[in-house]
Amino acid sequence: MLEFTLVKPSIGEYKEKGSSFHAIFELALSVDNVKSILITLKKQFPDASHISYAYRIKKSQSID
Repeated sequence: MLEFTLVKPSIGEYKEKGSSFHAIFELALSVDNVKSILITLKKQFPDASHISYAYRIKKSQSID
């Protein structure tokens, strides 16, 4: 199976009808690292009505 891995952070933005959407991709090495990134994003976007996120941590052949 083909596998893709994030190499560097990436940001995308989209604006529609007065709303602004930000897609932010960060490299995370652990669940604690994900939590830290979320805290930073909540500080960066304090007026956001919600922050949707997903993560996948791969360790050897298993996924957390």
